Amino acid sequence: MPITWPVACRRCGYQLMGLSSDGVCPECAWPVARSLLEPMVAENGPDFVRCLLTGASRIFWGTLAAAVLNLAGSVLGIAVAVTTIAASRQGPAAVGGLEIFSGLVGLCTAAAYGVVAWGWWMLTEPEPSRLRDVPGAALRPWVRWLSLSAAAASAFSSLLTIALYGSSAGAVVSGAVAAWAMLVSLLSLVVLIAAFFTQVLFLKALAPRIPSPAAAQWASVLIWLVPVLVTVGSCFIVGPLIATALQLVMYHALRTGLGQALAAARATPPPGPDA
Repeated sequence: MPITWPVACRRCGYQLMGLSSDGVCPECAWPVARSLLEPMVAENGPDFVRCLLTGASRIFWGTLAAAVLNLAGSVLGIAVAVTTIAASRQGPAAVGGLEIFSGLVGLCTAAAYGVVAWGWWMLTEPEPSRLRDVPGAALRPWVRWLSLSAAAASAFSSLLTIALYGSSAGAVVSGAVAAWAMLVSLLSLVVLIAAFFTQVLFLKALAPRIPSPAAAQWASVLIWLVPVLVTVGSCFIVGPLIATALQLVMYHALRTGLGQALAAARATPPPGPDA
């Protein structure tokens, strides 16, 4: 039966409209019937799946590193507050060293977010056939640029902190620059929130095609649970830590599923006339 609607070959992107559904693609000999089914990640070949797996690994380790550094930054923040109260008569310069160190930790955190953004860029690699109708395809550019923006905003905020307290005139300009630093931090928070929701929505669309039921289930739960833990849970201090831990569990499930998909892709023979 000939195909009467536009559909591209999932292996090479050739337009299959008008061809028989039981035939093969004239460009790469990939069975036409496979291009009519739900597109699975492994069908794109081992190189493509390896790219996604590498991206998922960078997301996992970058998120873990950022969590540890954020925890260190929080401890430093408490130390700065205590030192500021104890040395209030000596002015802002008394705690400049701690603030500079806190800024350096923040810069390392931004670098970790950069690794995470790099991972998301790889995980959102377009299908080799450049199909536009696969689930989650419309979210790819949003995930990529929001992830990069979050890392850039975090780095800028940290550099602003270092510049503020590393200056000999820190006591004079601290009020104005501190206001800018707070504004940048708020903008960074907004970008992080937007990035989180687009990333989880993308994972919900990608997971069934790996397939990774565990990652899909975690994505469905964490899209509402993480905001609750970060907001309400912050009152109990451990909320954000639990949220990060659960995200790491989701990313681990994603890596496991992609590892299995890579094995399946390697075991699948390349398409040929007899496929």
